[in-house]
Amino acid sequence: LPDGQSKPEAWLPLEQQVLARVGALPGVAAVAFDRNGLDGGSLETSGIAFPGQRAGQAKLQTREETVTRGYFDAVGMRLLRGRGFTLSDTPKGQKVVVVNQAFVDRYYGSRDPLGQTFGYDDDSSGQFQIVGVAADARTFDPHEAAAPMMFRLADQAEDPPLQLEVRSAGAPAALAAAVRQAVREAAASWRVERVSTVAERVNHLLQRDRLLAQLSAGFGVLALGLACLGIYGVMGYAVAARRGEFGLRMALGAGRGQVLGLVLGEAGRMLAVGIGIGFVLTLLGGRLVQPLLPGARAGDPLTLALAVAVMAALPLLATLLPAWRAAQGDPAAVLRCG
Repeated sequence: LPDGQSKPEAWLPLEQQVLARVGALPGVAAVAFDRNGLDGGSLETSGIAFPGQRAGQAKLQTREETVTRGYFDAVGMRLLRGRGFTLSDTPKGQKVVVVNQAFVDRYYGSRDPLGQTFGYDDDSSGQFQIVGVAADARTFDPHEAAAPMMFRLADQAEDPPLQLEVRSAGAPAALAAAVRQAVREAAASWRVERVSTVAERVNHLLQRDRLLAQLSAGFGVLALGLACLGIYGVMGYAVAARRGEFGLRMALGAGRGQVLGLVLGEAGRMLAVGIGIGFVLTLLGGRLVQPLLPGARAGDPLTLALAVAVMAALPLLATLLPAWRAAQGDPAAVLRCG
């Protein structure tokens, strides 16, 4: 905002004009302002106090966001109880807030928060009244679980929200130029610094995670290849050392399938021991790497099942060639060489 528009009476009318102009654009499903933005890299934390709280009690804190009406529709955040902000919430009326479920869990437990009041830590007389409860969302960092959060109505705040959130019915990037033009027409003195999609922001925040995942996958594939190569070499040597035994078994009536099954069975037993040890280490070490993988769960059954299947199938395939050679040998020739 330019100088001279820091007070609500200056920026609030222009804000409403911007919302009306952008909301009327073709392809715009919902629009709202917020102060910090989704994954915008900034947040506000406030100390709060509840009526009847004794002086000297431990400080209570919540994250705070300033938003306009329609914010929860614009960002796709569900309201679990109560309502959002309406036209009945005026600048001079009762100051109202919407809190998230994490706020309710921490400060109200099983009690109904609707209609309850609280204030900043220097005002426990009930400055804010809770009118709604929103579902938890990771609005700051996808790595962090949702923290207690309160949403204030911009009409009742002193500081203007400076992030415009636009939900599109189609491709978001296609609206960028139209949104810039609409803001320029509604508030000529305002300047749009940048336009980005939520997907782009999230991708930027997860760059390090993707790099770690790619490096881990690369090292994992390399380790698996070396393991298969090692198993192939060991089993090849073991089969060559037992050529006489296999020839004698076939001379005494053992079928080629039995010899093949004998070699694969011994390899399978070794693999079972190795997979068992790896399974235990995975469960123990999974918790260490879980913070690096947002949304992942240590010990996920599907992931473990796929890992076990791959770790069993590829080494057995590496064993198959030496086992096949052992089963295809001529018993008479093997015994003559022995």
